[in-house]
Order: sequence, then C-alpha cells, then structure tokens
Amino acid sequence: MVNNTGTLRKTAGTGTSTFNSVVNNDGTLDVQSGTLNLAGPSASNGTSGLVQGSGTVDVSHTTFTTDGQFSPGDPLGALRITGNLPQSSSGAINIQIGGTNAGVNYDQLIVTGNAALNGALNISLVNGFRPTGGETFEIIKYASHAGSFDSIYGLDLEGGFYLEPTFGSTNLILTTLDNRPRPRLSPPQRLPNGDLQITFTCVAGQTFVIQATTNFLSWDSVLTNVNSGAVFDLIITDSTVYHYRFYRTTQR
Repeated sequence: MVNNTGTLRKTAGTGTSTFNSVVNNDGTLDVQSGTLNLAGPSASNGTSGLVQGSGTVDVSHTTFTTDGQFSPGDPLGALRITGNLPQSSSGAINIQIGGTNAGVNYDQLIVTGNAALNGALNISLVNGFRPTGGETFEIIKYASHAGSFDSIYGLDLEGGFYLEPTFGSTNLILTTLDNRPRPRLSPPQRLPNGDLQITFTCVAGQTFVIQATTNFLSWDSVLTNVNSGAVFDLIITDSTVYHYRFYRTTQR
C-alpha cells in the first residue's frame, strides 16, 4: 500500500511507471511527463490530495475515487486521465488561462472516459493575459460527462467581460463575452412525487435571487443562490398550496 502525504513525482520522460498496490493520495501527485499507471485494487485522491502535471494518470485498471483537486500543468499544461473521473462534490478542478493555445498557454484536462463534474471549477488568469470578446478556451475534454459543477469561480473577468461555460457532448468550452449572460428559465416540470422543478441555465458563477408572486404586485424571495454551477434546479415543494404562481430571477 502507498499512502502519500508529501509529494510523489513522476518524471522519467515518456515511459510508464506502474503501482500494483493500493494508492491513497493525501498529498501531491505530480505527473510531469509520461504515464503513471495505478493498477492496484483501488486508488484514491483524498480531500487534501492534489493531482497535477502534464503527463497521464491511468486509472482504467483500478477502482478510483476522488474527493480532492486536479490542477493540469505545472504551472500550465494538459493533464490526461485515462479512464473515468468520478469527482465528488468536495473536489475541485483548477484551470489557469494565460493565452489561447490549449495545453501550452492555458490548462486543459483530458478525460478519456466519463467525467463526473461535481464540486468546484476554479478559473484564474495568469501571466497578465486578458481575453478579448469571442475568444474560446476548451478547458476540459471527455468522452461523456455528468453534472456541471456545483459552483464556478472566476467567470467575471471585470471590465465588462465574462466567461460563459458551454458543456458540450465531448468538451467544456469557455467563451469570452462582453456582457453578463442572463439567466434562462425552463418550463416547469412536474416530478413523480408531485413537486415542481424549474431549471435555470446561464447562471454559472453568478449570484441570483429567485422570487415568486401571485399578483405581480408583491414579490417574495424564494431563494438566494451564490456562485452557482452552470445549471441550477429549483424544486418547489408547496405547489399545491397555490392555484397559480409566477417566478422570476434577478442578478446581483
């Protein structure tokens, strides 16, 4: 068994280093180049664990869990995960943007399997770089994905510019806009238990207030959500109390 609480670094060129035992990472796993093959019965990236570098981490031959962080590059680069990335709600992915060339001037995380995008996405600008309107950044690639992060930090670039995340079938792209995306509300959906669900999109990284009214004269605040992910689901549990009710959202 390998219990890492310090720094475990893989450097040997393009070669592969294999661990056939259990690996628990509660420190830093720094894969600078080549492939680190975790092939034991299980491998974990704990809540205090960090996986970073510009190499490849192969978790396709083990049972992998992660509650920690991933930071592609050192400091900038592309980190490849062979297999699935089962990120939990306590985890985070850190992306630095210092230019427009993926894996060179800005970080990129590449997952060959399914990426569970939970927890936080932290975005920061480095090296004095300032994106201009219309520039795009493919920060995560995956074969498939679930989720859209619980919270996203760093989308407000100040000066009237924002990054808008778009979760495609095989990637997550950030697009630079010169105005803040407006929240969009989907039509309410009745859930099997009788509750109503309203889905809000274009809210990533924003703080917004959901309000409700029955008369358009007085609006009651139903919920204030701070720094949401890309999609937010409002579950209305008291819909049977009202004959009708209207909802709106305001940005802060």
